[in-house]
Amino acid sequence: MPNRDGTGPRGQGCGQGRGRGQGRGMGQQNRSRGQGLGLSAGQGQCLRQADDAVLAAGDVTGLIAVSAKSDTELAEVDPRFGRTDWFALFEADGTFHCALDNRESDAMAHGAGLAAVQRLAQAGVKTVVTGQVGPKATAALAAAHMLVIDNCAEPTAKAAAQTALAAMAHS
Repeated sequence: MPNRDGTGPRGQGCGQGRGRGQGRGMGQQNRSRGQGLGLSAGQGQCLRQADDAVLAAGDVTGLIAVSAKSDTELAEVDPRFGRTDWFALFEADGTFHCALDNRESDAMAHGAGLAAVQRLAQAGVKTVVTGQVGPKATAALAAAHMLVIDNCAEPTAKAAAQTALAAMAHS
């Protein structure tokens, strides 16, 4: 298990980077193309209704990021995307990879969602599981070709990742 500073046997390759990226606006959430969106299907489930273009692009087998309230695989899922404290990252086979620190987003007045998208893209994330995603972050996630599963009601990051993997396997 990685330490809080990202070191340790699983913390390698999960450091934060800084850079500049551009995303193109795609309209409002749930009303435009290029988005993979999830729908809650009852207590303890998160299913995705993915955009065909994202799945047709093929490569959704990278890391899975789940917005989390702490830095472990058993952390409670955080319903916030941009302002979540942590992202629990999982491999395509469902094993816990590391936790990506996102706590500096609390100090940002604006753009927390866009900064989170940049961090996730730099970490190699292809799928995001969370509660709510704002319209600007949704557009940036689409521009980064990330599949989004939102409105997740799973209790833990690990359960959310496993449910997302099962949903993707059935598409």
